[in-house]
Amino acid sequence: MSQNLSSNFNLNGNVVSPKTTVFSNINKNLPMSKEKYNLKSLVQNRLSKSSTNFNLSNRFENKSLNCFQVLKGHESAINCLILLKGRDQDYLIITGSQDGDIKIWHYLTGECLRTLMGHLDCVTSITKIRRKELIISASDDKLIKIWEYNSGRCLKSLQGHSHWIKKIIFMKWDRNDSTIVTASSDKTVRVWNIETDICNILKGHKHEVISLSQIRWLKDQTTIASGSWKEIKLWNVITGDNISTFSNNKNWIRSLIYIKYTPENDYLLSASNNEIKLWNLKNGKCINSFDTEDTFINCIYELKIKQKDIIVASAGSDKSLKLWNVETSKLISRIVGHGDIIKGIAQPDKEDGVVILTGSADKTIRYWK
Repeated sequence: MSQNLSSNFNLNGNVVSPKTTVFSNINKNLPMSKEKYNLKSLVQNRLSKSSTNFNLSNRFENKSLNCFQVLKGHESAINCLILLKGRDQDYLIITGSQDGDIKIWHYLTGECLRTLMGHLDCVTSITKIRRKELIISASDDKLIKIWEYNSGRCLKSLQGHSHWIKKIIFMKWDRNDSTIVTASSDKTVRVWNIETDICNILKGHKHEVISLSQIRWLKDQTTIASGSWKEIKLWNVITGDNISTFSNNKNWIRSLIYIKYTPENDYLLSASNNEIKLWNLKNGKCINSFDTEDTFINCIYELKIKQKDIIVASAGSDKSLKLWNVETSKLISRIVGHGDIIKGIAQPDKEDGVVILTGSADKTIRYWK
């Protein structure tokens, strides 16, 4: 695979229609190194080794978080928010809004460094490829745009979905820095190679697909989870196989998080209208669920803390941020301050204490500590 990404891009930002392959229920033996082995068997081997043991201690101190900084600049609702490290190792905040704009902010100073314009409809999701200094945005205009975040230049636009794109993720695994996955209201999941313009289509959902998460097994990171109406599907992005379907849900699966508790324990957390569920990836069974008392949940985010408890932040219809101990279902804290619903949550890797960023439909970014 070529390492010169720019040589494969249309530098005028023109729309590219990639070559596509539709995956049905396929099972392929793929060569790895000099041997042939079955990727689906590897994934299912990971499933068989996932344990149901879940013994956590509740050691997260019950402290309230206070807002210590507010960033303003968007003229419309913020729909998504991510953090990344720039060349100087300082954090950058990337936000996408309802009016189609993307803004890049300096985390420490709060300065808006640049605004990226080009989408014709709202920006719904953003992901990053830090090694290539790229951000990739998805929109209701059915386009995917690839940007250099240091220059603000749009390198390429990809098209293929026939309806709104609701979620985009970058697939992280060794030797890969060119695969992204998108979920759409056209009921499909698409796997894209941004260097070769090849797109593979995963079909199987009966309703629009609105959430995605990568499943990172110990020795294989080629599995994703996709969420739709009342169901979650696991797919292998190389073979196109639908490995498993979790169907014990009551409503739309709006957000998904993969959680690795130990090297042998793999879990998936899902958020529906007012319910968070913890799934055992070994057997697809729900091992815990709790009601957040929201009309709907926009997003969930696993917090990075120095202890074994799994602490998750959720944002829903009541405009607050809620912190939960997933194992005990305990509400640790409810944080209020935004004037509208929260659409994005992020957290720096290393901080003195817990710092959380939120982006809201009230057009602001807030820092909490």
